[in-house]
Amino acid sequence: MHEELRVEKDSQFNYIKNRKQYLEFYKVQKKIRSTNFLVLCRKDTESSLFSIGITVTKKIGNAVTRNKIKRRLKAYMRQELITNISGQMINIISIKDASNIPWREFVNELDYLFKKIEAACK
Repeated sequence: MHEELRVEKDSQFNYIKNRKQYLEFYKVQKKIRSTNFLVLCRKDTESSLFSIGITVTKKIGNAVTRNKIKRRLKAYMRQELITNISGQMINIISIKDASNIPWREFVNELDYLFKKIEAACK
């Protein structure tokens, strides 16, 4: 039986929604780390857009805190992200509680990460 891969469409990118796609990141060799995030990057053979996954582990806090981090990451993707990455799958893993840092600092850290990703994933 053919398994349909679920992705949530957005204007510039897709959100990864399938467990199988998340498991493929463990074969990845491109890892970029910052203070609050770890980013895994791999080539996407299925899409010309780039796909993004967001992972916030239970070590971070309760569900409210984890959801706040996810909402902030999605808001950054919609409002702030300007990138030339295409044909890549990216998983952003929150390794520290990033829910209480100021928005400008949050944006600066993610801008730094995406510049590193652009250089590493070409």
